[in-house]
Amino acid sequence: MIEVLSADPRILLIHDFLSAEEARELEKLGGALFAPSRHTCDDPGGCVSSYRTSDSAYLPRTAMTDTLSRRACVAGLLTSDADPEPLQLVRYGPGQEFRPHLDTSDDSAMGEFARSTTLLVYLNDDFEGGETVFTKLGLTVRPRARAALQWRNILPSGKVDKRTEHAGLPVRRGEKLACNVWIKYGSPGCRRGSVDLVASRVAPLVTIGRMLSGSAGVSSPEWDRANRGVKIERIPYPLKAASTRMTLQRMGAMIRDAAVSPSMRQFSEMVVRQAGVGVLDDLSDRKAGQIFLDYVRRHVRYRPDPKMAEYVQDARITLCVPGAAMCIPVEDCDGLTVALGSLMAAYGMGVKLLKQTYDASAAEEHVLVLYEDGQGSDVWVPADPSAPPDRPVGWKSRAMAEVVVDPSDPRTLDLVGAPDAELVTVGRLGRGMLGVDPETVARDLQEEFTAVVLQADTLVSATPPEYGQAVTMYQAAGQVGAEILGPEIDSLSPGGATKSLTTTAWQLNAALALVNGSSTATAADAANASSYARQMLALYEQAIDVATRPPPAATGSAEMVIGVAAVAVAAGLGIAVWKSARSAPMRRARRRAA
Repeated sequence: MIEVLSADPRILLIHDFLSAEEARELEKLGGALFAPSRHTCDDPGGCVSSYRTSDSAYLPRTAMTDTLSRRACVAGLLTSDADPEPLQLVRYGPGQEFRPHLDTSDDSAMGEFARSTTLLVYLNDDFEGGETVFTKLGLTVRPRARAALQWRNILPSGKVDKRTEHAGLPVRRGEKLACNVWIKYGSPGCRRGSVDLVASRVAPLVTIGRMLSGSAGVSSPEWDRANRGVKIERIPYPLKAASTRMTLQRMGAMIRDAAVSPSMRQFSEMVVRQAGVGVLDDLSDRKAGQIFLDYVRRHVRYRPDPKMAEYVQDARITLCVPGAAMCIPVEDCDGLTVALGSLMAAYGMGVKLLKQTYDASAAEEHVLVLYEDGQGSDVWVPADPSAPPDRPVGWKSRAMAEVVVDPSDPRTLDLVGAPDAELVTVGRLGRGMLGVDPETVARDLQEEFTAVVLQADTLVSATPPEYGQAVTMYQAAGQVGAEILGPEIDSLSPGGATKSLTTTAWQLNAALALVNGSSTATAADAANASSYARQMLALYEQAIDVATRPPPAATGSAEMVIGVAAVAVAAGLGIAVWKSARSAPMRRARRRAA
């Protein structure tokens, strides 16, 4: 799981970055190598002083340290085939500390020793004190065993980000062990660019989709699908107009998905507040648009897609929203537009898409966001996240032809009269709007929920059991249910007959998300997660039944077909689902008798 502690500057806490065995091996490698820590000074060998009173050990290179270094490069959104910098183990006893400092001292941040990214990996947490404090931000981080704290030391301008000044508070009791992993600017060991998630044997459309909780690390698409619940779709990519259509349709689905995501709504508000806008402050849509545009430009690096591949990336992955299984802030104009449109849509702003063509052959195309400057104003402001940072909202490049698509108008779904225009909406188009039918919903329930739950069951019964991975898969199924299946089922019942059932399932998913899915998960954790998932499944099955049953003929007594009650159980929130054929008068009589 990746936890966003600060959006600007971006500070992440990556849980379960190390396994327990790796933490023990690192500690063992330190052995007798520890010596008083030194800090940067005029002496080329560093200085020992009361400023930094810990002990340090530079670790010898081993297969395990190489693995850790490559993992660190990926966490820093870089790929690696070499050690970025020798790993440094640090040890703090009672009273030892590291006073406020920056991790790179070259003010141009471009020199040989400039460290662009820091990962501080905590090996243990069985001590008191020793918190990491970001002094300029008022942020205090309590160390978590085997978690990694990650931040960037260098701004896009090439200057040191002095907001990342931090300190290690004195340890009050016990011994604190941590490992510093520093990635140098321009290091040949860490190549800048996007993480290579797919092979390039063919030219696929790669859709990195729905973000669910999971551990950090390098993986294949197959592993991500099975263990993280990340939807990665690889399909043949057509040429010319058909390719544009396909890409933009995927973009639209992802923006719509983000628009109805509570996590995206929460994240967009966090971006606004970190821009200094208080709850009672007046915030126009134009100002909000500029805040979101600035944020995307600061936090997402523009890079073209890899050769022979077209990427479409979920905004929650690009923006590293809390709960993301991946954090990949590298995108081209398509992904930047998805990220910006998702933030705006989640914040309740009207969004359209503007597709520009620069030549008669349509070989050069571009896409950007249009957002409404005040609800109902019908004044649409362009915002281009791919443009240079000095181009504010309201600016757009000159084009030979432009097509605007309104994602809220069902008539645009087939793109009638717009040969090259594509529908790009503010999120995943509600499948009711796309004409979803009961058979499709039932198939989605089987393939995207039930099958995942059954696969999680196999991890519980494996030898040895994989309780943490099982919980993660149950949670993946729950998230699909809450974000996808529930809205699908509700779309089958315009009268709202299924709403109470799907809402209860949504509440169950919130409880499921809180179950411990780390490597320390127990059989009880897996059992609780399984129970929540199966209760959700029962609710969805009942809801489909309600949505597809013909209206009953009028009778003398009201018949309650399905009832749902929430009951408190020791493990947390639980749901009881039952069918009742008793008449309303009979039920009232039973209540009076009770």
